[in-house]
Amino acid sequence: GERGTLFGEKAGDARQGWEPIVYSCYAASAVLLVVGLANKPTTSINSWAKEEAAVRLKLKAAGDDVEYGTHYADASRGLAWGNLKGGRVRAYSPEVGGE
Repeated sequence: GERGTLFGEKAGDARQGWEPIVYSCYAASAVLLVVGLANKPTTSINSWAKEEAAVRLKLKAAGDDVEYGTHYADASRGLAWGNLKGGRVRAYSPEVGGE
C-alpha cells in the first residue's frame, strides 16, 4: 500500500503561496521574543534595593546625610514622583515637566 502523509501532501510537492510568508513571520516573531526577553528591565525588589543601597553608601561616603523614606536611586537617574493633573501619580523626568 501507499504510505500515509499528513494532510494528503506528497513528498516533493511545491510550497503553497502563503507558506513563505507565515514561516518568515514565525522566524521574525521568535527573534523579537528572544531579543525582547533578553533586554527586559529588572523589576524585582532585590535589584531595586541593591541599587538603592549602593547610591546611599556612595552618598554617605561623600559625607551627605541620608534621610530614610527618600528614594535616592530614582533621583540619581533623573526620576522623581509628583502629582499630575487628574490626581494620578507617575514617574517623570524633571526636564519633561511636573512639579
